[in-house]
Amino acid sequence: MYPLSNSLFQGSVMKMFRQGDASDIAGILAFARKEPELNLFLIGDLEFYGLDNDFIDVWIEETSEGKLKTVLLRYHRNFLLHSETNDYDRASVWKIVQAHDGTFLNCSGACFSYLKEELPADAEIRPMKMARMRQMIAPAFRLMPARIAAPDDAERIVRSMFQIEEFRSMLTDSLEARIRLSKAKMTDGFSTHFIIEADGVVIANANTIAVSRKAAMIGGVFTLPAYRGKGLATSVVAMLCQNLLERDIAPVLFFENPKAATIYHKLGFVDFAEWIIVCLQY
Repeated sequence: MYPLSNSLFQGSVMKMFRQGDASDIAGILAFARKEPELNLFLIGDLEFYGLDNDFIDVWIEETSEGKLKTVLLRYHRNFLLHSETNDYDRASVWKIVQAHDGTFLNCSGACFSYLKEELPADAEIRPMKMARMRQMIAPAFRLMPARIAAPDDAERIVRSMFQIEEFRSMLTDSLEARIRLSKAKMTDGFSTHFIIEADGVVIANANTIAVSRKAAMIGGVFTLPAYRGKGLATSVVAMLCQNLLERDIAPVLFFENPKAATIYHKLGFVDFAEWIIVCLQY
């Protein structure tokens, strides 16, 4: 991919977008909080990390009156798109993602319906359902004991996660890099994990992957193949949801697996939006 300078982003190539800075954060958060659960990743990244780092950037598109209408956020090589319109500068969105070797582009189904014409033919499109929980429904069976993980558990969690094919295909960094990142997020309080262990191995996990003051996105849900069918995934998700609700934080998640949908709906999750993950090939 070819590099583009910030000045070029603000010139002819990026005539409708400009790169945001710290002075834009309050306005972006106010914009995103109009749909707080849909924009949980965007809100959580800016609330927790801000822009004083080398792994988050934002670009914003404004109306002729200076009102915010589109936000594109980069988190490492992952991108998040949110727009209130269906006429945003989609060509520029794709140019920004290309320029930063983006591996994933995430957006709502509504945003994607307008963007898809700009995507390359080899992009993999993964449609998901987003669901939220207001109140948990107690499972009909006894939950298996699970505990909150500590940062020192990060390596065992990630090693188990890398045994799951669907996670390996989505993770673009190495095992060692993912261990470091997971440990840092747990140390910083950005990620809360509930785990179940057997013989020193993490056999089931669920964790928060984005957190704001009012909601938390749940992800990383897995059970090792040899232990499936025993309610372990339900147990770790239920314990994590209970922990969040006790802190007045609404659990949110997205899924594509019908079996996962059955688990989540039985716990009290209700679908509310479509979420699209675009996997980009280079």
